[in-house]
Amino acid sequence: MSGCLYSDWCEVYLCSRPLQQGSSINGAVNAFSLLTSSSQSASGNSWAMHWLLVFDYGEDEVLICDADNHEGDLTGRTYWKKRAALENYGKKRYLAKRNIPKERIDQVLRKMCDSGQYHYTENNCQKWARDLLHELDIEMPPD
Repeated sequence: MSGCLYSDWCEVYLCSRPLQQGSSINGAVNAFSLLTSSSQSASGNSWAMHWLLVFDYGEDEVLICDADNHEGDLTGRTYWKKRAALENYGKKRYLAKRNIPKERIDQVLRKMCDSGQYHYTENNCQKWARDLLHELDIEMPPD
């Protein structure tokens, strides 16, 4: 993405990767998630996929937002990675181009800091990603 330095315009992507032993923040993967890995929707997403959102501001790094089970609570986080990280996700879906200041993302994440108790099918990274998109007025595309 090309743009002005310090622009608030970003491209938003939904990325996913398979859950693997030790890939979650707390180092554990629920056995149910492993058993359901063959159960996929039309878009190829399943409960055994970890969802994250990538905000590309046209800089050398991209902003990544995701959530995971941290001591029993669904906990969101943000971090920066080199742009090449965006290319490493095999399942990547372009969602939108929006004017979203980084401070706005931080504000929304503070609002979402109490996302409740983690549950592997009802309150997980996928629900958290949908909620963040909703708060930012970005539509989740149908499967």
